[in-house]
Amino acid sequence: MTDSQPTSRLPSPVSAPAFTLVEVLAVMVVMGILLAVGGSALVGSRVGRDAETASQELRGQLDTARWQAMTYRTRSRLLIVTGDNAHLNQRFGRNPALRAHAIARWDADQRRWTLVGDWNFLDDGMGFLSQDLPALVPGPWSGGHPATAVAAVARNRATLANVDLDRDGHLTAADQLEAAWVEFQPDGSLEASSQQGDTADYWLLALADGEVDANSQFQPRQIERVRALAIDSQTGLMTIVP
Repeated sequence: MTDSQPTSRLPSPVSAPAFTLVEVLAVMVVMGILLAVGGSALVGSRVGRDAETASQELRGQLDTARWQAMTYRTRSRLLIVTGDNAHLNQRFGRNPALRAHAIARWDADQRRWTLVGDWNFLDDGMGFLSQDLPALVPGPWSGGHPATAVAAVARNRATLANVDLDRDGHLTAADQLEAAWVEFQPDGSLEASSQQGDTADYWLLALADGEVDANSQFQPRQIERVRALAIDSQTGLMTIVP
């Protein structure tokens, strides 16, 4: 007789407990919240980077406008389109209000504003704030400081004639432009007063993420993500306000 081999016995499988419908729904809700928070943070980060990039580029444009005024001993402006313009609308394929800007130098002989370079358009979603916001922007004019500030787009706003939109020298009725501006004088300082006669120690240009409404007013989505440029009216020097 042969010894019989012991028969190995495997433990019987234990079935895992199933999740209840309530538990599954709770997990899905938590995951949705985490995705929403993460997505919002990513969008906020993107918006912050876009505003920072736009403000740096705008500072470069203002520096160029100031250099033009000092070099050619004339007035120079950064023009900001504030109303719909059929000519520029056709060029950009969209409303240029509070998004298109260009440098223009005053030609005293021809009695017209001549563009220096071409028109620039802010990135999608970015625009110039049209509200007067010194109270919301930190700076030396706040906290009881005697200095004052005004927002250029809110104060310097008019329909300008004799603006050579195409730099072709042939002005037509289409070369009228609803615009705001920051104007540099031949010594590098800013113009002394706005259209309304308000004087200021600083001028502000503010950018934000948002949209232009039907009245050509820029509505920011989140005011805390505004990037402002403060320009000293006496020296023309600029500071990006965090």
